[in-house]
Amino acid sequence: MIYFFSLDALFEDTLPTLGAVDLFRTLIDRQERFLILTDKANRSRRQLAQYLYDSGFPLLYEELFYTSTMAAVDAVRRNYPEKRTAYYLGNEALGNTLREGGFIIDLNQADWLFLGSNKNATYRDYCDALRILDHGATMICTCDDVREAGKDFPGIGPGAIAAMLETASGKKSLHAGWPAPLLLKKALRYMGCAAEETIFIGSDLKGQIAVAQQAGFATMYVLNSRELGEDLRESPIRPTYIVENLKGVLD
Repeated sequence: MIYFFSLDALFEDTLPTLGAVDLFRTLIDRQERFLILTDKANRSRRQLAQYLYDSGFPLLYEELFYTSTMAAVDAVRRNYPEKRTAYYLGNEALGNTLREGGFIIDLNQADWLFLGSNKNATYRDYCDALRILDHGATMICTCDDVREAGKDFPGIGPGAIAAMLETASGKKSLHAGWPAPLLLKKALRYMGCAAEETIFIGSDLKGQIAVAQQAGFATMYVLNSRELGEDLRESPIRPTYIVENLKGVLD
């Protein structure tokens, strides 16, 4: 069995959820295969590994993380090998992933506009993005969150920025983050396995568990602090397994 984890399921707020740290120690000791998925492009894979380590998790190789930006890059390289110029609205983690994927970053002539989280973007940045779209670029939204957690106040997420640019340009964007299935499909290719060999573990019923089920995965829904009936009472979504927390994954 290969375990696919949503990064969101490993934390409650900023703290590891109950059983998460011990689970990953056990997975490593048993030499189990696993992958951690996220559509948050504000950290590189190395930074994600460091973030988990600083939070108490065992040290994980960066190859054990797969992001929505990587999924989008892999999809573009496979389906549009001739289109290798891009621009991005996001931080340097997103930009570095594009460069590592072989893209040339070009503000003036871009085939693609990659959209991630950028809390320092200006009005001019959004106008440049609109100009790039008007000149023929296709927008790829790596995260559909319309709101982001902020230190002092809620923030506007990439999904809201994408909606603004779609309205201004009249062009629809492609989506690589949840609940789009691209992240899961490309993660399977990355791991060289089939959905039937894996189990997806997440704490988002509609945005992740449902998508994984439609893609052929067995699923495990992690309640964490929620009550059992809170999400499931009227939902047609029926996860393969339901656990209170990550202590129950290997039971």
